[in-house]
Amino acid sequence: MAADLNVWRQVRRVQRLPTSPGAAMEFLRLARLDDMPIGQLVRAIGADPVIAMRVLRYANSAMLAVARQAVGLREAVFRLGMRSTRLTMLSFTLATPQDQARCPRFDHDLFWNHSLARALAARELAAPLGTAAAELACVAGLLGGVGKLLLAATVPERYDEILQQAGGILAETASLETRHFGTNAQLVAAELMCEWGLPPTLISLVRYQSNPAHPNLGPEERPLARIVNAAADLAATLVAREPQGSQTRPSGAQIVAVNDRQWQALRTAWLEQSAILEQGRKPDVDPAALQAEAARMLGEVSIARRLKTREPAPKPPPSACAPADQNKLTGLPGAVALGRRLTEILNPAGRRPHMIGLALARIDRLDDIARTHGREVADAVLRGVGLTLAENLRADDFLAHYGADGFAIVFQNLDRLTAAHFCVKLRRAVEVAEIAVEDRSYRAAVSLGTVLAPCADGGIHAGQLIQAARYQLNLSIDKGGNCCSMKQLEIAGSPAGA
Repeated sequence: MAADLNVWRQVRRVQRLPTSPGAAMEFLRLARLDDMPIGQLVRAIGADPVIAMRVLRYANSAMLAVARQAVGLREAVFRLGMRSTRLTMLSFTLATPQDQARCPRFDHDLFWNHSLARALAARELAAPLGTAAAELACVAGLLGGVGKLLLAATVPERYDEILQQAGGILAETASLETRHFGTNAQLVAAELMCEWGLPPTLISLVRYQSNPAHPNLGPEERPLARIVNAAADLAATLVAREPQGSQTRPSGAQIVAVNDRQWQALRTAWLEQSAILEQGRKPDVDPAALQAEAARMLGEVSIARRLKTREPAPKPPPSACAPADQNKLTGLPGAVALGRRLTEILNPAGRRPHMIGLALARIDRLDDIARTHGREVADAVLRGVGLTLAENLRADDFLAHYGADGFAIVFQNLDRLTAAHFCVKLRRAVEVAEIAVEDRSYRAAVSLGTVLAPCADGGIHAGQLIQAARYQLNLSIDKGGNCCSMKQLEIAGSPAGA
């Protein structure tokens, strides 16, 4: 049977997948800390396959221009930086009761628990092969079942029938999926991972997890594929037992050749990390309240200043983003906070950077979107573009909502060539992003106007910088949009070559 192209189109357009409430609560707890422990952050990301896949996607984006792809979660976090990782965490989407009702036989709690257990089992089984192999196997185990989540989210009614026939999400469903869709969950996940730019070895382990002897697997991949395959059975055994039950190795574990030491190590890791998921099962957990808290914190993170030292990140002053200057749609600071930030950087009495840059970005033809599709869609596009920009900034960049349909980005210490690359990266990130609104996806484009100026005594002030950036933005708009214009200002008294 040929693959159902409609299913694949819906999978490609997917922007919102349910995240574990327990993982979301842990993300919020960690995001409140001034000095976020990276070990706890990596463990929290490793408890949720959706967040893990997004972090890996951004860490391996071509826009970061890195030669070697990140496979492990710790490496991905280091590559993205704590600020970008924090923004990714906070942009989660929880499954609503209505979403789950469309595919009632997809047990989300069981899915999250089994994914975590499989990741831990794969890491323990691969440990004798070395740290790198264990980390790769762990991530492959974590993402091994994400294809089923994709199908449940995109074709819920049809997938619910498959789960009914198969006997649940842990049952073998590939043959039924192929019969209905012309493809299966593992292939769907692998194709999306490929499109997202994840490492080829990781994709192969997910694609061939049920057939570890497949000829397309290389000699170094086959042992790991066997481990990922075996970890699924071990994980099913683990999640089926009471958390405080017998500590003896279950007979089912003999199938995957796990010894007593490995079982005890696995059980200890499981008891520790499954606590993250368990906190989301409390009766007083309110997904809407978690979403509201995440939206509020997204606005705070966007204005937080991060120091590139080992000192704790300083808290922004109370007036940095007063509620009256915080845009209600995007949660970002507004024009007043932008002027304050520029003045702070340019203050002669402060520790100024060598070079300051300001980019003004305007969404092209947002009014046309509002007229054609409605104000709600236009507002969703505005929020989506703001989030896309935020996810592609560096730790010490500053993002503000500026104007009715635009944003301002303040950056420091970039030369002209690097700044040009930076602005092109932002423009392309918006251009390729798909913004989901209900059951449709929308794309947007932005025009950017950028100015660079050396921070010299008696030099430029905030108003002049904004005016110069606005002029460059108008040049981009006059060219037809979806482009960048940039100028480096010469300031009297600045060092030569600035």
